[in-house]
Amino acid sequence: MVNFAKVFACFFLAIGLFGCGGGGGESKNDQSAPAQDSNNISPPIKVMNCAEKTFIQADFGQAISDPSCSGENKVSVSLQRHTDAGAEYIDMDIWTNVATPIFTQSFYLAYDPNVLRYVGYEQGIFFGTDSAANVAIMGSDEGAAGGTFYGCNQAPGKSVAVVSISRLGAYTAELSGNNLAFRLKFKIVGSGETDLVFANAKLQKRTYDAAKPLVDLNSCWPKSLKIKI
Repeated sequence: MVNFAKVFACFFLAIGLFGCGGGGGESKNDQSAPAQDSNNISPPIKVMNCAEKTFIQADFGQAISDPSCSGENKVSVSLQRHTDAGAEYIDMDIWTNVATPIFTQSFYLAYDPNVLRYVGYEQGIFFGTDSAANVAIMGSDEGAAGGTFYGCNQAPGKSVAVVSISRLGAYTAELSGNNLAFRLKFKIVGSGETDLVFANAKLQKRTYDAAKPLVDLNSCWPKSLKIKI
């Protein structure tokens, strides 16, 4: 269930009023201080304490996963940098390692369009040939992305890749194991440090229930990464 109190608190952070979560103490009132105009008093600022903003510094060529994960269904990421025809590119590989057979995998990924530009994707071999993938690019404030990156997880000014891959056919077998599921390909268009933030990340299995055909599995994803270009 959505914690609306926390969502609204995070929203007000964006306009400089409140923070998200606990961790910071409130300012004490000085009883000897002169009275102030109530219209000019700012509420105390609280320290943000959001799991989505705990960034992992990502190095190229290493597998990156959620360090706190103890479950049997997890996703890890590896980044590869390479040159082609004088231009530089980054491939993001999504590795899926599940004990429970799954039917679909999907996620949103926010990135800085001043540093990276999406140029394409490749399917890995995890889902096999009886599967299909889709990638849509939008702004972080548009459509479905605007409803995903909010509060603690907001990503103002970012581009968002909306990614899904699924087995095909009503009776196609679900799959488990550990293998490459997906590769996102970016061209480097700027320098500096950029965030790579996951949201709405899901592994789903089938239920054969028309009212609820898919159900989310408990799974671990590396939520927020930083890379230096």
